Amino acid sequence: MQSSLDAMLTTLEGIGVRVVVIAPTPELVFSAPQCLALGRGSQCNVARASSEKYVGDSTAALAEVISRHPNARLVQVMDFFCDAQTCFAARDGKTLYSDLDHMTATASRELGRFLSPELAWLRGKPETAARIKD
Repeated sequence: MQSSLDAMLTTLEGIGVRVVVIAPTPELVFSAPQCLALGRGSQCNVARASSEKYVGDSTAALAEVISRHPNARLVQVMDFFCDAQTCFAARDGKTLYSDLDHMTATASRELGRFLSPELAWLRGKPETAARIKD
């Protein structure tokens, strides 16, 4: 995976294309809609440390390759789904996952706002947008 990503980024860099790579998203233990419908609340969440451990190797492998490419950025979406301790199944009354690891349409729209600085950079625009985590 690393060698293929490295080759692809080198090719894209050679033609002036910028690339945003999104790190793995946290995965839940239970299906968010089912767990939340059962009234389990915080039991539907996952400890951030567990989630980071689960995706750590793949994230590190991506980061290693991307560090060699100035026209590429790695975005940690863990920061969107989690605070310092917890990765949430729902936030502010909105369910973030449609199952164990797929986002709802609502979460996807909010993630788009979270990614706005990287999307602006991707388009070559000044980075004026602040991260929004609502």
